[in-house]
Amino acid sequence: MKPFLTIVFLFLSLGCPAFGQTQISEKNGRSEKINTILKIVDQRINNDQTLRLMLSDSDAVVRERAASAYGSLQDTTALPLLLKCLTMDPDSGVSVAAAFAIGETGGFLCDSSKDKLTHEILSVRIDAIKDSHASARRRIIEEIGKFGSANALKDLMMKFSNGPTSEDLRPFLMSIARFAIRGVFKDDADMQLVTIVSRAETAPWQAFYAMQRIGKQPILQKEAKSLVSAVRNPDPLARMNFATFLGKNGDRTLAEQPLEHLASSDPDWRVRVNALKAMGVLDYGTDSSAIRVFIDATDDSNAYVAITALSTIGTMSVHPDGGRLQTLLFHRLQTVSSNADRRKPWQLQAEAANSLAKLTGKEALAFVDSGSIDNKLLEGRLIEALGYAGDPAKLQTILKYVSIGDPILTSAGLNALLELNKRNRADSELRDKSYQAAIDAMKSSDMAIATTAASVLGDSLFLRTESVDPLLASLRSRKLPDDVEAIQEIIATLGKIGSKDAIPDLKKELSATDRSIALAAQASLKRITGEVFPIASKFTPQYSDYDLAYLSSLPSTVRVTVKTSKGDIHIELFPDQAPFTVMSCLKLADRGFYRGTIFHRVVPNFVIQGGDPRGDGWGGPGYALRSEFSSLTYDEGVVGIASAGKDTEGSQFFITQSPQPHLDGRYTIIGRVVSGMEVSDKILVGDRIIDVVVNH
Repeated sequence: MKPFLTIVFLFLSLGCPAFGQTQISEKNGRSEKINTILKIVDQRINNDQTLRLMLSDSDAVVRERAASAYGSLQDTTALPLLLKCLTMDPDSGVSVAAAFAIGETGGFLCDSSKDKLTHEILSVRIDAIKDSHASARRRIIEEIGKFGSANALKDLMMKFSNGPTSEDLRPFLMSIARFAIRGVFKDDADMQLVTIVSRAETAPWQAFYAMQRIGKQPILQKEAKSLVSAVRNPDPLARMNFATFLGKNGDRTLAEQPLEHLASSDPDWRVRVNALKAMGVLDYGTDSSAIRVFIDATDDSNAYVAITALSTIGTMSVHPDGGRLQTLLFHRLQTVSSNADRRKPWQLQAEAANSLAKLTGKEALAFVDSGSIDNKLLEGRLIEALGYAGDPAKLQTILKYVSIGDPILTSAGLNALLELNKRNRADSELRDKSYQAAIDAMKSSDMAIATTAASVLGDSLFLRTESVDPLLASLRSRKLPDDVEAIQEIIATLGKIGSKDAIPDLKKELSATDRSIALAAQASLKRITGEVFPIASKFTPQYSDYDLAYLSSLPSTVRVTVKTSKGDIHIELFPDQAPFTVMSCLKLADRGFYRGTIFHRVVPNFVIQGGDPRGDGWGGPGYALRSEFSSLTYDEGVVGIASAGKDTEGSQFFITQSPQPHLDGRYTIIGRVVSGMEVSDKILVGDRIIDVVVNH
């Protein structure tokens, strides 16, 4: 990347038209200009002079779209223009879009250029932002946290040495949080958080989010005792993040009572979920009152709380002979794992079986029956439990599933083999048979099986140079876009093995049409050779749908109803923010693509995810879309598109159950839930999407 100052000089030498000055593009109307922007972004054309000129178009809507486009292009040479938009554009929307694009792009600069950029923003630019553009000021404060170094955090704290104003408070807190997400900390920032949290029980949830992202740092550990009143904060988002902080902080004595209170008594299920997870991190396995909390939680009326309790128990230091309550806890695990009367949802049975196997090994097998199951999703989870049980006598049973060729069951069998070997590291015969099974699975044309097999072969237990040839053979047979994750995993495993025989094939992947694959090849080549090989500067999309007439026909507000087996979820889509992705989803819905699919992934208090025609998380529409990042944020009920890396989006969508700021600018946002969130918060793995209906 070019140093920042060099970019500035280049910008000055080119000259920049004054805002509102007529350009060649003024001959065209707004819609045509926006369509041009869409194509430039979709084709990933950097250094595009047409797009640069549109940053100074007379139409504020065009300028805003152009500035926002750079958030997806992430073109560092456009930063000087974006800085000018930030401080000089007369429209606040353009300034906000520029701030977002700067945040998305700054991370691609070298370290010294990052420092120059953040220093200029904090020392000059931020005070030059118009009073009427307060939203842009707030945005750039937060965006600095996405890419700034430790020096930038130091500058931020100097800028707000007397504390942020009420208007700047939340972006200031989120900036600290975003620094922390990237592992950048500073004692005075931690102390600011302590001051903000301890002075009022109504401190904003962003303060607690920043604290839990920082986690186990000296200042927060020292001052944590003064913060326990946070359990009375009226905002459940504050309480749930405080619970996570207590787990990360590591002081069990301090956290014991607050966490037990939150886990057992909080009215918001999301708080109970986070508190149980935190108790698992601190391992309350020998504490009688904590054991009672977990026993009760396994029977919570909210399935997410029960699932979290059952899965967390598997990480704790508990034993069937550890006392009356621990014995009772294991009896509960055994009962739910057997689920003889089928009264418990199968999702709870799966969690109980895996936790029981992790804790008791072979003894769990009496309560884990993977045969005679008419639910493939449950059967797959029970196969994995066989691996956790660690009994080599179950090898043949697991191998049968590996060879069956079903994506769900074979992948589960491969994962079970890995866990079985981890628990029997000295058994070379077991390892050799498992290795051969993984090698055979690499021949599968199914991307899920191949990806899982490559992952197993990439584990330290199975790293062998003789894997290189079958891995390369599998790599050469893979096609985009469906096999993108298999290709990524194979390349990563080749890098771990470190054989120079893989270098020629990896070099070919540097020019792959998918950027995520080129980056994976670059990383593996560096691991093998120590050198950084350049990747292609431009990636031509394999698929595009420039149906601009369709886009222009859409109303400003587009609504769809996701009809599920639990009820209806009503969603408002954002065609202005993610036009091609929204169009793709609408066209898929119109042809019944989502009809009868399931929610294949549910992580309590994180996301529910569906839209995969295969039902196992590996499927898509048969094409890949480019990421369409925007300044929207992942609040509760936001709908995003899953991906395996930038520009690999397809049909799978997810809905957030609480704010998830770490997803901002990394996953395309297409809409938000406007009603039916109570339905979304009841979805379990396997629940069906009856249909997605477009409300024309």
